[in-house]
Amino acid sequence: MEPLPGIPGRGFFAALEKRPFFGYHVSMIKVLFFATIRDYTREKETVAEGSGTVGDLLLELSDRYGGEFRDEAFDGDTISDRVIVLVNGRHIAHTGGAETRLSEGDTVAVFPIIGGG
Repeated sequence: MEPLPGIPGRGFFAALEKRPFFGYHVSMIKVLFFATIRDYTREKETVAEGSGTVGDLLLELSDRYGGEFRDEAFDGDTISDRVIVLVNGRHIAHTGGAETRLSEGDTVAVFPIIGGG
């Protein structure tokens, strides 16, 4: 698809952000699930709306996938140390934790902690 005039390389959805008469733009975040996390989601990946935080996203996913996912993802009100969450390949411990901001096109990966030895 050719980019729209005045918005080089960004395509149609970028135009929606710039033109208020189209309504509002919904950011889409790709979420990937790995290993035993897939047992709770029953899928390898999904798409979620939002440009909030990682914590907001995990709460939304908890509502979608239920108690088992929530129990694995959270310890009370904080993100559990039983999961690893990456945003665009970077561990959230290095980007702000649960308060890491998400943007259009981000990819979030959720892994269980895996031990061995």
